[in-house]
Amino acid sequence: MTRTRIRSFLASTLVALACLGLPQAHAAARPLAAAFMAPPLEGQLNVNAASTEQWEMLPGIGPVTAARILDYVAQHPVKHTSQLMRIKGIGRKTYDRIKPFLVIEGDTNLRIASPQLGDGTASPAATS
Repeated sequence: MTRTRIRSFLASTLVALACLGLPQAHAAARPLAAAFMAPPLEGQLNVNAASTEQWEMLPGIGPVTAARILDYVAQHPVKHTSQLMRIKGIGRKTYDRIKPFLVIEGDTNLRIASPQLGDGTASPAATS
């Protein structure tokens, strides 16, 4: 009788554990939700003249890193964008993600890109 109870308990425990693992395996197969993906950007950001808010538009740059960048730029005007990797919080991966938007001269005109239709025109929702 005791053996039957132990086997029954072990079997039900294994079934319960297997069921717990199923949602996780299914969730891992799904792509990331659009809400967690960075919006597409267009334009450029002048490293020596950008504001905190403008820095925070870039992927991987939050308020703390933006403040560190502004402190660094105030003390060391940037002559090459790779100098940003000297700042804590900006490693190679972050730098590679933001590099296409960085300039040393010119205006900052970084903005969220307008959604494009298949024919290359902006969608009506984006223009209204």
